[in-house]
Amino acid sequence: MGQATRTAHTKRLGALFSTGQEHGEQLRQAAAAAKRRALNRLPDLLEQAEARLIENGCQVRWAETAAEVRQHVLEIAQQHSVHKIIKSKSMVSEEVGLNAALEAAGLEVIETDLGEYILQLAGEMPSHIVTPVIHKSKAAIRDLFMAKLGMPYTDDAQVMTRFAREHLRAAFLSAEMGISGGNFIVAETGALALVSNEGNARLSTTLPPIHVALVGIEKLVETVEDYALLTQILPRSATGQAMTVYTQLIHGPRRPADPDGPSHLYIIFVDNGRSAIYQGHYAAALACIRCGACMNACPVYRVTGGHAYGAVYPGPIGAVITPLLNGLEQARPLPHASSLCGSCKQVCPVDIDLPAMLLALRHDLVASGQRDLAFSALIKGWEVGGAVSGSLGAGRAGGAVGASGVGQAPAASAGQLDRHPRFSWFCAALLSPALARAADSAALMKARQAILERLRATQRAALPAEAPRHPEVAPAPSGDLVAHFVRATQNLSAEVTLVASEAAALAKIWDLLGDARQISGWGLARLTLKGLAEGLAARGITLDPGDHRARFSLTGVDAALAATGSLLLTSGPGQPRSASLTAETHIALVQRAQIVPNLEAWIAAQRATGLPLREAANVVIISGPSRTADIAMELVLGAHGPAALSILVLP
Repeated sequence: MGQATRTAHTKRLGALFSTGQEHGEQLRQAAAAAKRRALNRLPDLLEQAEARLIENGCQVRWAETAAEVRQHVLEIAQQHSVHKIIKSKSMVSEEVGLNAALEAAGLEVIETDLGEYILQLAGEMPSHIVTPVIHKSKAAIRDLFMAKLGMPYTDDAQVMTRFAREHLRAAFLSAEMGISGGNFIVAETGALALVSNEGNARLSTTLPPIHVALVGIEKLVETVEDYALLTQILPRSATGQAMTVYTQLIHGPRRPADPDGPSHLYIIFVDNGRSAIYQGHYAAALACIRCGACMNACPVYRVTGGHAYGAVYPGPIGAVITPLLNGLEQARPLPHASSLCGSCKQVCPVDIDLPAMLLALRHDLVASGQRDLAFSALIKGWEVGGAVSGSLGAGRAGGAVGASGVGQAPAASAGQLDRHPRFSWFCAALLSPALARAADSAALMKARQAILERLRATQRAALPAEAPRHPEVAPAPSGDLVAHFVRATQNLSAEVTLVASEAAALAKIWDLLGDARQISGWGLARLTLKGLAEGLAARGITLDPGDHRARFSLTGVDAALAATGSLLLTSGPGQPRSASLTAETHIALVQRAQIVPNLEAWIAAQRATGLPLREAANVVIISGPSRTADIAMELVLGAHGPAALSILVLP
């Protein structure tokens, strides 16, 4: 746990400050201003987003409580006769206890994020919001796969990942509903934004006919430019990547001429305590973009792990928002689960002052008579022990002394805070369906009005409203864009080939395809490579855009980003979104003229022509092959999407 979080923390430093300390700090302040500006206008942006989403063909629902979220999803499943559901990682679904409710109704629910799938098999909660299975060893995962799935013995993380991929592919192809979370909602265009690395989120939002997205009401951003900033800040803070492998903008269900994609897209705006936070002096906590950087930097989390917090959201941000979402009386120890060293504020990409909030929550606890002497002594002992020797191990010993002084068993100080009675009670309460109030249809109809009224009753003048000019996250390269693109792409474990002619491109394609007789991809009308159709026919190769079991896929691109080595593809007639996703090897054809400096430059060009990106139901930015590090933090390519990406740069 400690080594994994330190590695993630180090990678964050390299990614966020790759162009210098000053630039990295400018990015943090610009991101903070963008989120706070959105919070200032939250009720208006929610209404704007709702209108745009409906224009885009989405169906929008509102939920005040966890029970209402569960009821919405169950009603949608019943309406469409759903029996099998696949899920990509969603902390909101964990927060509201969705899986248990769906399973109680007789539905099959399958987690598809590799880490979440492992936890589902083990019957455990996530211990980190980004890397949920960070607490499990490779041996423990191996033994679990052997016991639950019948996997042959292996100590190879690549083999384990491949086994899980094959096991889950049938679920992707047969599920009737896919459930996702949402990293952002772009109010200006009505877009659901998702970031992921494995490919399971794209599969879950592409293959099933029904897509349901659970999105906290705080996830709104105002403009596409704000989105471009935040969607690049998030992976740099979370995993140390310039961009995640898959960065999606979903503008609605499939269009009439689209070859694939869901027929129905439901967006459920989730309150579940957020509007109450918005009304108080902790509103800035809602700016959190769920990157997990505060957990990776926190000395307490590094020792105890996420399960010690006994709540869905662990670490410093969890110690703040869990009491606010669920009540101080239900999470008394959490605000004390911090050494107040300040690391969490220092690493937060949106500059939330978590230490100040933790101190304020401690004050609130005392003022309300909720002080927990045993836990306070435990943490004080940990702080003193750590300060005396400078070691976390001594901190744990000091915690044992502090706990014993008030009659608390020393076991609770040894990185097992979940054994503390307050944590155990809270964890049980959070997961108990009996505590969720039943909501009838009339209450569900009133949810939208009630949420907006609470938000509008609060003036957010205390949050800074002015935003500095957005600096480019990945500055535009100077010089030859093609050369920059090639270098950046190679750093992402992709193969890139500069071809001098169309004939050379065809020769490379035939070499890659080998003895393949059927491939997937874009339609031939969209692949404007002279001689391609004739060459495929001469070799007896069939191009079937809907073949989800083909080993190879062949697509073009709409643009390529030089600064990050990324490909940008949109869905539309002849351009199935699954073509870049389901094969083992994705071959992409890039014209030199399609290479632009960075994401900001592409959006500026879209802005100049009226933001036509909204016309595509799906926009995806691909940065290398699919990958995961969920098994003992070992990098493996080909988690659910292609294990190989071969890019041909054409004249």
